[in-house]
Amino acid sequence: MNEILIISALFLVCGLLLGIFIAKTILKDIGIPPDERALELDKLTALRTLELIMQGRCEVSP
Repeated sequence: MNEILIISALFLVCGLLLGIFIAKTILKDIGIPPDERALELDKLTALRTLELIMQGRCEVSP
């Protein structure tokens, strides 16, 4: 039982460190609030998705 607690604590700490690293990377690269480049990519992605849906090429799996 103690081994499970040790492994769980280790995974929790590693996950926390990984989450902090990912959050810092996102904040550094994109910034909060998002810059113009990120907003433009959002618009382009949304438009492309809408085009695919309207053409019937976008399949959604259940």
